[in-house]
Amino acid sequence: MKRINKNSVPFIMLSFLHIALLIYTLLKKRYRKTITLLLSNVAFAYIFEYFTFNVLQSYRYNPKILKKRQLDNALGALLSQAIYIPITGTFLSIFRLRWPSKFLAIIYFHLIELYFLKINNYRLHWWKPIYTSLLLPVFFAWSDFWSSNLQKKNNKGFLWISTYLSLGVITKTLLFILDIFKNPKSG
Repeated sequence: MKRINKNSVPFIMLSFLHIALLIYTLLKKRYRKTITLLLSNVAFAYIFEYFTFNVLQSYRYNPKILKKRQLDNALGALLSQAIYIPITGTFLSIFRLRWPSKFLAIIYFHLIELYFLKINNYRLHWWKPIYTSLLLPVFFAWSDFWSSNLQKKNNKGFLWISTYLSLGVITKTLLFILDIFKNPKSG
């Protein structure tokens, strides 16, 4: 059996922690639009990541989970933008936690980013950890805004946009999974 690489351990631990946070959120707040908010948050994070990660190539992940370096890098981005940040934003919005809790979450992510840099799980090109800390309040405020509009009775526009965004998230994630398992001989 293959041993787990030391680079992958922090990614795996963070994944378990955030999935547990999501399960806790789903069990404690049986709000039927929690998954809708989560998928919308993932979509917003994917849009942000498209520009910063793909277009501007601001940083590089190094989880050493997948053999192909490019897919491994993309997996790090996917974990960050599909699990860690969106689940935290959803948790904060669903429980209607105020800014002191949000600032703790920002400090948490800032420290994770610094730790990942220290252990070489993450390499910066032009990005700086302070940018993450400055943009997370925008993301958390946007999540609160989206959540409050999903809870309104006349929210058909937000539900329609959320459904559209959710389909995009599901499609992008499935395509990434297919990429991982694609037979290299078939093209």
